[in-house]
Amino acid sequence: MEESILSSVHLGKRGVITKVKSGFLAAKMADLGLFEGNEIEVIFKAPFGDPLAVAVGGTVVSLRLEEAEWITIAS
Repeated sequence: MEESILSSVHLGKRGVITKVKSGFLAAKMADLGLFEGNEIEVIFKAPFGDPLAVAVGGTVVSLRLEEAEWITIAS
């Protein structure tokens, strides 16, 4: 499996979250469904990559690039 930081993943890419960095954003991300083991798909990226939108757990979540750097996915 190939692991990538979410902020560098291309539009349309699917994967499984393998790691979320611990810190002040971790609880917020877990509340949004962004936790290890959940499937995720990048469904929108702004022209310069910020923000991006992901589909996770039946909902769409918008993330800034700095937030997306906290998440590692495997595809």
